Amino acid sequence: MTLYPIGDGKYVDPSSAVSEWGTDTDADVGTLYCSSRGTYYVIRLDFTDSEVCEVLSAEEAAKWLVETGHEIPDDLVPFLSDDVEVE
Repeated sequence: MTLYPIGDGKYVDPSSAVSEWGTDTDADVGTLYCSSRGTYYVIRLDFTDSEVCEVLSAEEAAKWLVETGHEIPDDLVPFLSDDVEVE
């Protein structure tokens, strides 16, 4: 189990995430996770090849999913920008 700090003394554990979205180029854009408390975060490699964890807002998570070609979960649909259509 690897814990990543997300601020305010809180940590996330990707192995207990309720959702996970990866890409073919995970090292570049990372892997998006959603915690059991609804926190979206990306774990990726930085320029030194160290893993970093970045918390995303719902808007940022929706944008990340669109940009990486994933389906948008229902809870993020309201946060899509106006120029994105969901079928």
